[in-house]
Order: sequence, then structure tokens, then C-alpha cells
Amino acid sequence: MIFYRDGDHFSDGGYFYDELEMIYPRKAKRICEAIARNNFCKFEDEAFVCDNSNHDEAVMTLIKCGTAVGTYIVFNKG
Repeated sequence: MIFYRDGDHFSDGGYFYDELEMIYPRKAKRICEAIARNNFCKFEDEAFVCDNSNHDEAVMTLIKCGTAVGTYIVFNKG
């Protein structure tokens, strides 16, 4: 898992979206937008984005988003 940082702007670079899109191509964007809302960050340009001056919180928020994506994949295989 690699996160990108530009000042107080953190992103997963689209990694989690790409993982979800391989399995749920038509629902991936909608699922990621819901996950972002629930974790108080944004979903922009097919990537989770967190703007926070507390770097530890920003990284933890992105990890929570990644965990939610992984959980969705595991529990909704059908």
C-alpha cells in the first residue's frame, strides 16, 4: 500500500479503486464514494483523498478506506 503526499494532501493514488473496479466494474465508483463519506474524506479522480494537517490521522483514514474496500470484496463475493 503506497500513499502519496503533497503538503497536507494525502491520497492512495487510485490503488483501492483499481482493486475494487476489477471485481465490480459498474459499482466501484459508487461504492468508493460511500466509503469516503463514511470515513470523512473525499473520492476524487478515482482516488481516496484526505486533507488533514495531522499526518497520522490522514494515513489512518486512508487505511480505513482500504480496509473497507477489502471487506466489501471479501463479504460480497457472489
